Amino acid sequence: MEKNDQEGYVLVFVMILFFIMAVICTASLNTAFLERKQSQYDFDVKQAEQAAEAGVAWTQEAIYACLVAHRQEEALPPTAVASCGPVPLGPNGSASYSVEEPGAVLEAEEESSCIYKFICLGKGMRSQYRTVIKCEFNYINRYEIDRYGKKVFKGRQFEDSGEVVSFQVLYY
Repeated sequence: MEKNDQEGYVLVFVMILFFIMAVICTASLNTAFLERKQSQYDFDVKQAEQAAEAGVAWTQEAIYACLVAHRQEEALPPTAVASCGPVPLGPNGSASYSVEEPGAVLEAEEESSCIYKFICLGKGMRSQYRTVIKCEFNYINRYEIDRYGKKVFKGRQFEDSGEVVSFQVLYY
């Protein structure tokens, strides 16, 4: 009769193999978890960024509407849009934007254009995106000469609905 000298070496080999497979599985699960977490973070940042961009578009249109409403006044409004928010976005309101204090204020005024500046904050589930925006609005001032030869302001005609000329991200 032959003697079997293995005496459990197969069992030890199988145990080491199972240990190596368990380590690989744990590393794979950890990697999958981290990728999911990174994906969620990216989604939150994009959501906050898009909310801020929606706030910028809304504020630009609101500034234009204010300027058109005051086109018969020679002085431009010092504050075209008051601070507001948070304004919820989406079906469940998981994102929002707000226009921070002091709102959209007149920063520069020239003969045929003006610039309004405001800070817009977009929020996602767990992230924020704050931007400083400057919008330029071009216009033509209309004047008439009165019977004494003096220029009299008659109104302002806007050539466009504004353009973002500066978009500075403060932080994510």
